[in-house]
Amino acid sequence: YELMYLGFVPAVVAHNAHQAQFAQNAARLGACHFFRSQPTVDWEALGSLIEQQYENPPQPSHRLIDGLGTQRLVKHLMKLCE
Repeated sequence: YELMYLGFVPAVVAHNAHQAQFAQNAARLGACHFFRSQPTVDWEALGSLIEQQYENPPQPSHRLIDGLGTQRLVKHLMKLCE
């Protein structure tokens, strides 16, 4: 979930039924790569994805750090002092 929030498309191997259901839905929407669960994990496809991402690291789909955090903090603190 954290990788999705950061804008990455994670590789998922489900450990239980509710994770598998979530991963299937997320994969259908392009939010993750779903490789099933034991004993049917697609190890070859998972290995290919890892190799591909190692050679060309993915970039997040959006930028979370804008460099303005200090300004926002000072502005908020100033409002508290009013």
